[in-house]
Amino acid sequence: MIVCICKNVNTSQIQEALGRGVGSLEQLERETGLGSCCGKCRFTANRIINEQEAAVQQYQPARSSA
Repeated sequence: MIVCICKNVNTSQIQEALGRGVGSLEQLERETGLGSCCGKCRFTANRIINEQEAAVQQYQPARSSA
């Protein structure tokens, strides 16, 4: 799905950037150009970042206090 029409950035590109270690909307903007024109995509991009973060945390084992 296209997230940023202005810069033609899609969800796959966002997920690839997140997989490379991009961890914030600002970093994603620098990597892809997303959000640098009209900014209407920023909400959706931020939601994707948060969903990815939640998914990663769900599959990480809880740390035990020793």
